[in-house]
Amino acid sequence: MAKSKRSNSMGAQVAEDEQMDLIPDAEHPMAKEILAVARAYRAAETDRLAALAIETKQKQSIIKLMQQAKIPPDPDGKTRFKSGKIVITIEPRDMLVKITEKKETKKKGREAGQKNKKTSDR
Repeated sequence: MAKSKRSNSMGAQVAEDEQMDLIPDAEHPMAKEILAVARAYRAAETDRLAALAIETKQKQSIIKLMQQAKIPPDPDGKTRFKSGKIVITIEPRDMLVKITEKKETKKKGREAGQKNKKTSDR
């Protein structure tokens, strides 16, 4: 005699004398940790996307101002603007904008203005 079959909650065929799969009531032991990190990741991603939108808007403003200033490109095709310690470079391929700031170099020794002197006491 053939056993009749029925569908469980997941749509799988189960014989009538078999027990259907139970839905687990207990969560995974690390669920709280995983969800906390996932929420933190999602918040960081949202912050990053908001910062990226601001960065993109500022990049477009820099490019527009550099074009209005009619700064000629260098022979390598890059446009450079220098003022004080700030250097702005625009690469035409992807309209890549780089902004660098020169930092003061620290000299080694007790005083920055003096050179190390060798003395002999003989």
